[in-house]
Amino acid sequence: MGVGFLYRNPKRKLLSINLKDLIKISQPAAEKLSTTLFGKMKSLLSLSGDVTKAREFYGIHKVLSRRMLKFDIHKGKKEMFDDLAYRTTYITVMSTNTKKILSMAGYFRDVLK
Repeated sequence: MGVGFLYRNPKRKLLSINLKDLIKISQPAAEKLSTTLFGKMKSLLSLSGDVTKAREFYGIHKVLSRRMLKFDIHKGKKEMFDDLAYRTTYITVMSTNTKKILSMAGYFRDVLK
């Protein structure tokens, strides 16, 4: 008998689930958690339904962060700029729910600046 657990479904019946079955059903771990900034941006943009903008957003981020990293005060702060780009992507996606945004890339650029 495999390792499993019991849970109560909405109809109040006890059901048994085998953990091996759950592992077969679930996606591979590499697809679930992306570690690159581009992958994170792509997964956030999938919430808005426009994944094709990820490449454009990433390009805008690279151009703006490259300009800023030239200054001595920002040397070694690449992770901070990556985090700002991720947060800006999140803000852009969430703003599409409340505002009418004509150009998502333009809105992203303006928020990131």
